[in-house]
Amino acid sequence: MPIKTTSASLQPVLAASLAPLEKLTRLTQANLDLLTRFSHSDEISAPGQVPNLLQSKAFNELSQGIIKNYSEFVSELGKDGVAALAKAQP
Repeated sequence: MPIKTTSASLQPVLAASLAPLEKLTRLTQANLDLLTRFSHSDEISAPGQVPNLLQSKAFNELSQGIIKNYSEFVSELGKDGVAALAKAQP
């Protein structure tokens, strides 16, 4: 016998399963924005000169931004995990 489901009964399940994907999408977009700013920075795109990337302000901002983005991503996932565990306990 097939299981009967309604869209109303599936909504909480779908919302819970899409939440991590939304967080990953935000992380990806934030990192793409950082890479775009980095690649368009004057230090990197100056014609005729090879910049010292590791000592450039643009690279510093890129690396700090990526660390910040991943820290926020992991923190959000951790909060969701704790909330799910708290909800599962009687």
